[in-house]
Amino acid sequence: MKNILSLTLLLAPLAPLAPAAAQEVLDEQEAEITTASEQDVKAFLARYADGVEAKDAMRIGEAIAPMSAHDNPEFLPVAVESMAYKASSHDKREAKKQAQELGTVSKKDIDELVFLREAEVQIAAAHVLANFPEEAKATKALTKAYKDKRVRKDKPSAYAAVISGLGKVGYDKLGKDMLQLVEQGKDKAIARAAVRYLGQIKTKDYSTVRKLAQMLSAPAPADVSSASNPPAGYWAAKWDVWSWTRRDVTWALKEITGQTFRPAEGEHDGDTKKALDYIKQNKRKLGLK
Repeated sequence: MKNILSLTLLLAPLAPLAPAAAQEVLDEQEAEITTASEQDVKAFLARYADGVEAKDAMRIGEAIAPMSAHDNPEFLPVAVESMAYKASSHDKREAKKQAQELGTVSKKDIDELVFLREAEVQIAAAHVLANFPEEAKATKALTKAYKDKRVRKDKPSAYAAVISGLGKVGYDKLGKDMLQLVEQGKDKAIARAAVRYLGQIKTKDYSTVRKLAQMLSAPAPADVSSASNPPAGYWAAKWDVWSWTRRDVTWALKEITGQTFRPAEGEHDGDTKKALDYIKQNKRKLGLK
């Protein structure tokens, strides 16, 4: 089984927490964050407590998910605690059972299903933490998860949610890391979150903004006939990530510059030159360094 992570589609109860599809609009309307009623708070917390008592990641994730639409302070400790969630014995038994149903007894495949269960809790928690930009505890929990090698290596969907959360709370110390993640392009969800992070923090790094502008154009070798070019598969992977993130690049540049620059599409080559000229001419006005 080459990539059991694709089996997320089979986890119907977890579907609402899966990474969103690539956006097809230049601007993203954030969902309105409201304050939940006292009755709803009690219901959400009771459902969460039931999931914790059962030590069931699926139930915990489902309980936390609706909290992300609200900014009630009672939800902050829940999210902080859940950000560090580790699979229980129950989760591991359920993952093993599910793997058997899918026709595999591979330890690697079972481990990946365990990681998926952990990730769903952490994704939901990251979405809640993003609603508390003024709370040091929220930023601390997100940065700790960001530095966790296990999250970065084994749970890309959770890692992407953590990056998104850090961007929304305004943690602006990871610009260089984000650019590297985009350029590596190993995971589309992570690359997308990294691009949006740069727009969310409105990066002031001149070279980073220029590179974003260059990403409006499709990736391609400078000289197709050069023997030193990477193989076709390399460019296919690059194009796949670029296609997924190109409109997010437009969104990020608009957040940073106030201008809308089109990505390449159809016969349109993209506004890279236009964007680079604007950035150069307005470097001081934009506060770029």
